[in-house]
Amino acid sequence: MKIRIIVSLVAATAATALLAGCGPKATDNSANSGTNGSGGKSASCDLAPASLIKQTLGMDVTAPTADTNDSVLVCTYSPAGGASGTVILRFDTASSAQQYKTTRDGYATQNMTTTDYPGFGDEAYTSSISALNITTNTLDARKGAVEMQVSSHASFDQERALLQKLFDALS
Repeated sequence: MKIRIIVSLVAATAATALLAGCGPKATDNSANSGTNGSGGKSASCDLAPASLIKQTLGMDVTAPTADTNDSVLVCTYSPAGGASGTVILRFDTASSAQQYKTTRDGYATQNMTTTDYPGFGDEAYTSSISALNITTNTLDARKGAVEMQVSSHASFDQERALLQKLFDALS
């Protein structure tokens, strides 16, 4: 059990470092990062409450903590009491095809591979990392200026369902 928690924390830490981006960070517990780049609603952890994470990903988590860096908002959901698995949700409301490529190329520098995920958003890819029989899946999708990424123990189909709901909420 102790090893499982440690591995989960290591995977979550690695994913957070990759998802949050580089440069100085400004923590903002209000969970808002501004407009979505297309005049729609603002990206906010409030768009994905713990109840939505549980409903779509099947993971029991606590309310998220927010970390913002310019147009990037990262919502981190810790496991609820007795549950396991952290969920990390990243919104970038000022993305582009080039920024998407840069984010994806960042996986190669971490010796991780990505796989195209056709038919979702303007473009999407997946990645997985496993340690001690615990797998963390990441789905990243861009639609217009909004790029979202989710990392969790859920399946890619479950992650897609979550991101689709969030794309719909932002439009």
